[in-house]
Amino acid sequence: MGAYDNYRDDHGYFRQLTQSAGVLEVGTDEILIHLFPRTQYGGEMRRIVSNVLEKLNAEKLEHPKLPGRRLRFRLAHRSELDLKIRIGR
Repeated sequence: MGAYDNYRDDHGYFRQLTQSAGVLEVGTDEILIHLFPRTQYGGEMRRIVSNVLEKLNAEKLEHPKLPGRRLRFRLAHRSELDLKIRIGR
């Protein structure tokens, strides 16, 4: 059974999620990946996608070229995005 109980919809939603823009927050022990999907997930669908990401995070995946640095995914909102650019130094 699909997460949303509709295989065609599941495929579309999760394909969009894999193609999402993201921001990496790199720490010493983990890399937090903030996903910004093109589609707004509301209500039940947001809960389902968040649960899938929680299950993925429970697998404790590590960066393939940085052993010991865990990958953690989260569904973010565009309103959380604050871009700052530093030039030079």
